[in-house]
Amino acid sequence: IMVGLPGENFDDIKNTVNTNNSAMNDAFNDFTTDMTNRFTTVENDVKNDMAIAVHDISTQVEIQNASIKNYVDNSVAHTQNRLNNYKEEIARARTFGFLNEVQYLRSKGLALGGSLDNAIVLDETTILNKDGLRYKEEFVRHKILDAIGDMCLLGIPLLGAYVSYAGSHKLNHLLTKKIFEENDAYEIIQSFQEDDDYALAYQNA
Repeated sequence: IMVGLPGENFDDIKNTVNTNNSAMNDAFNDFTTDMTNRFTTVENDVKNDMAIAVHDISTQVEIQNASIKNYVDNSVAHTQNRLNNYKEEIARARTFGFLNEVQYLRSKGLALGGSLDNAIVLDETTILNKDGLRYKEEFVRHKILDAIGDMCLLGIPLLGAYVSYAGSHKLNHLLTKKIFEENDAYEIIQSFQEDDDYALAYQNA
């Protein structure tokens, strides 16, 4: 939910959800991207030009690690091939898990909204979904989807090059928490000038 609407450039909405089922919430992203096709967008006179510029910061849990590098100073951020079509290339990437984990969760009354339509299920040797993956690297794309949504919890657009290994919601939570714990880890950019390095990064982010 946190990523579905921002991915469609909505930055202010009131939403009510009557389930705590994570698989159902994950499937909501597909619904959101389809639903926004039916909206009429109205622009107002208030321009949201604030962003949080994060300087180099990282966190690690055992082998897992995540970091945000300064966008302007990071050459990788300028040369990487961007996924320009969020709806086609990111939004439809499903969450995933192992069959034994799904069976355990259901025995506890959890993940009841999960199915082979909105999640990828694996056993020890293969993918159980009849039609396979939507993308060759769907697992990675779903991690990208997760990271976008988790970074939305900052409450303001992010300027930074995000990188993770074995990323997770917990790891992203620790990373965003660390940003605000360290005073020199970020700065709020309130306005942009065309000749400002941050302006260039923001416009091309």
